[in-house]
Amino acid sequence: MKINFNNNIYFQANQLSFKPQVVKRDETTGEYKTEKASMVEIDLKNPNDIKVMKELGEKWDNDYLMENMADNAENIANREDQADNHRFFAVTSQKDNFENLNSDKVLSFCEVHDETYNKAKVEYIQSNAESTTMYNPKYKRCGSAMLDGLKHYYNYIYLYSLPCTIQFYLNNEFKQVKGPKEYNMEWKNSSNLQEDIKNSRK
Repeated sequence: MKINFNNNIYFQANQLSFKPQVVKRDETTGEYKTEKASMVEIDLKNPNDIKVMKELGEKWDNDYLMENMADNAENIANREDQADNHRFFAVTSQKDNFENLNSDKVLSFCEVHDETYNKAKVEYIQSNAESTTMYNPKYKRCGSAMLDGLKHYYNYIYLYSLPCTIQFYLNNEFKQVKGPKEYNMEWKNSSNLQEDIKNSRK
């Protein structure tokens, strides 16, 4: 099920209009070039979307982040009242047929909590395991592409970072601020020109 900012409900898988950029390695030359990916909001009523999340939880087993997201999504999907404003997004190299999301093509994944209109807390974010562990992965910039997508739809984003990922967020225009935890990161949009996700769905 999809719940947008205006509480309208959607029952189909939806590609969002924003196309985040990743960096892909040319298999012939070995050079990296920018390429547009797709950003998709997960449909918790689509059994295949839940299945894909569980598959990713097994494939991306580092830190259990993806496994936690899959468990959260399944728990929300099984509840009658799903209006808790948790949303799940994927950046994928897939170009169409998004109702049949392919786990092999997912580049990054995140879970966010809509706290108010255009304000979100990132609960979890994880990139394709290959992009974070291999020396010359097929794709780079997978996590940054997800943050770019979130910035397109939210005016304020905050999260609690691990010490080892602080530099990643600083590189993506987040700032470290004082807060209830030691490593608080936030990003604020100064232009106030975010696109409503409702109008972004195709």
